[in-house]
Amino acid sequence: MAITLQDVSMLIRMPLAGQAIVLPDPLVDWRDDIIGRYACIVPEDDSDIKCFFSEDEARGPTLHWLSQFEVGYMKDDTENYHVELHLEAYLLWHFGWVMFTSGHRNTVDARMINLARFIAQGNIQSFPQWSWGSTVLAATYRGLCEACTKTSFKQPVFTGCPLLPQWANVQVRSAYEYFTEVFDLLKEDNVQWCPYTNEETQRRAPTGLNTLCLCDSSYWLTKKMLLYDIAVEAYSPQHVMRQFGLYQEVPVPLGETVPPKIHLQNRKADASVRRNIFAKMTPWVEQWSRATLDIVNESRPYDRCPMHNALYNSCQR
Repeated sequence: MAITLQDVSMLIRMPLAGQAIVLPDPLVDWRDDIIGRYACIVPEDDSDIKCFFSEDEARGPTLHWLSQFEVGYMKDDTENYHVELHLEAYLLWHFGWVMFTSGHRNTVDARMINLARFIAQGNIQSFPQWSWGSTVLAATYRGLCEACTKTSFKQPVFTGCPLLPQWANVQVRSAYEYFTEVFDLLKEDNVQWCPYTNEETQRRAPTGLNTLCLCDSSYWLTKKMLLYDIAVEAYSPQHVMRQFGLYQEVPVPLGETVPPKIHLQNRKADASVRRNIFAKMTPWVEQWSRATLDIVNESRPYDRCPMHNALYNSCQR
């Protein structure tokens, strides 16, 4: 079982179609730039400005600083430019604490500033279509990977999108304190293998699904890698076809893996990654642009044949 693009579509309804996201390094003077732009709506006697320049939190604006610009604090006669600033601050909060949580403690990555500003300015004609859904899943996969390989208690327990792990609450009906120890004790009826059937949909959404839930279903079975910034993560729906209600081939096909050098690349450790970020990531971005052309071609329903089930179960343990 795994979190899939289907779960992304059904649970958080973010688009899968579009361009993968690679973040450029922030401007050297990003602090001066954002403080200058927000000076018109920050009180002159703001004693909390130091929270923005904390030496320990130099990676980006702090949550405390961003919280000054909640929509509820806007005046009724707020100018359009000020509304843009409030929206930019909201987007930075949304990126840093909803979509792409990180180990930066109470700051949002400064590389998000240009992205938030671009959206807040509202020049729709120049907007690329971004694949927010695949990007969020890539960030979550990377967070789960790092959580499994922690070597220090100072490292974050989880990074990525905290909304996506609710998938587990949908598919596993019982909660186990020591899940890994009792996994083999699970019976078939303890797991909701296909939580998005017509019957379940009617029960949970009797008035109908939001159109965003299904509009990008052609991406659910892609075999292309997922991408978020410099994180490249393998996406392998062929491992969990039963979740889609489709025939599970056994032995389970392995599929492609991310080259170790690519999976381990790090902005901090490798200056060349920072210098050539777009050149290094372009091949992966181009691969994602062809995501619907490389999918698992399977239309047979899941086979409940006892022999098949026995072989399938033996391969999963």
